[in-house]
Amino acid sequence: MASSPTVMDGSSYHYPTNDPADMGLFRVEPEIVTSFDEMSDDLRSFAELHEDPVNDAQIELYVIAHFLLCIRTRSREHLEQAVYRTEGWVAVTDVDDPDRARRLQLLDMISARMYELMDMSDESRSTLVKNA
Repeated sequence: MASSPTVMDGSSYHYPTNDPADMGLFRVEPEIVTSFDEMSDDLRSFAELHEDPVNDAQIELYVIAHFLLCIRTRSREHLEQAVYRTEGWVAVTDVDDPDRARRLQLLDMISARMYELMDMSDESRSTLVKNA
């Protein structure tokens, strides 16, 4: 199995999204996030390589990769993958784990993006119906 980039403890990188604070919840080395920014189709391949993460670092990389793919493509599928994996990650995190609160914040942030994406889809459908 290929080695995974490391996830940082306690620090974070702000990725240029609509809301940079979103990315501040991820604990991924700035160099890794910068390389994600430079990837095009390779980011999709990277996400596919991490389909079966075996540790917290790989789970976080999987989630951020799918989250970034969603931001780039407005793909609900990638966002659903990020939500699903984060829900599972939170579910197996002990209640007294010091990282549980951050993981719950990630889930809240990603879920909020899901609702935003659904609202945009609803607005697009309404516009199409009005213009028909």
